[in-house]
Amino acid sequence: MNSSLKYSHCDSAHNSIAFPFETVLFDEQSQFQRIQILESHEWGQILLLDGEVQSSAVDEVIFNEARAHIPYYSLSKKSAEVRALVIGGGNGATLRELLKHQDVQHVDIVEIDPLVIEACSKYIPSANEGGLVFRSPRVDVRILDGFDFLLNRVSNDDLNYDLIIADCTSPETGRKLSSPIYSEDFFRLVAAALRPDGIFTIPAGAPSLNENKISTVLARLRKSFRKCGFYKAHVPTFGLGYWTAAWATNGTALNEQSFETIQQHYLSNRVETMIYNPNFHFGAVYHDQWLTGIER
Repeated sequence: MNSSLKYSHCDSAHNSIAFPFETVLFDEQSQFQRIQILESHEWGQILLLDGEVQSSAVDEVIFNEARAHIPYYSLSKKSAEVRALVIGGGNGATLRELLKHQDVQHVDIVEIDPLVIEACSKYIPSANEGGLVFRSPRVDVRILDGFDFLLNRVSNDDLNYDLIIADCTSPETGRKLSSPIYSEDFFRLVAAALRPDGIFTIPAGAPSLNENKISTVLARLRKSFRKCGFYKAHVPTFGLGYWTAAWATNGTALNEQSFETIQQHYLSNRVETMIYNPNFHFGAVYHDQWLTGIER
């Protein structure tokens, strides 16, 4: 399908991405950022924040299944009722995936910008079941800054999470909003809010051009956690090959678990997925020589 409209963006390293689109479904400036949702014949609904692609309806499932299910199935000592915290995640896709697990009894989602939730619920219904995930009785939506949420409530005994997932812009993008949660101070707050075997994940960027940034994130995490690394996935609309999320834990490392262990966890609590299975999981957390060097 031909289109007279074209999205293009060039980042600070002069890497560019471009694709045609048919119409603009939503375009508003919130208190925090410009939010746009485009309709593309090839990619479906595409979410942009401050002009940069965050997700597309066609391939968001790749990273969101990875973001939710890799840490979930990596929990070495799951409690009877898993508690999770999602920081950001206003499009609802990470939340959608977590709620597939019936033992995930409570999820706090802390999103600073309510307009992201409103716009994505209306214009990207595939990401969040038309907004239903935000109204689940297992979910508590908090319109707050994630750093402030943990800073003000970390002493609360109820804030003992099995999973804390930062679903935010990566270190290369969204500098104004996301930079505080890439700080050592924030990582200390996260470590204090996790149960002893809990797992934290946060976007870490594309290793093809951002090895130093990934290494910096890991170095900061090591000051609060005994073990850390990253998992990878290829998301076409992000470009630049693999994209990664760093993980950190004071329990069993994600890259210390055998394929058999992951498969056992998966078969004991299998949910419907499009991409995720034990093969995907194992390939995401174990790396070739080049990526293993970055993780050290």
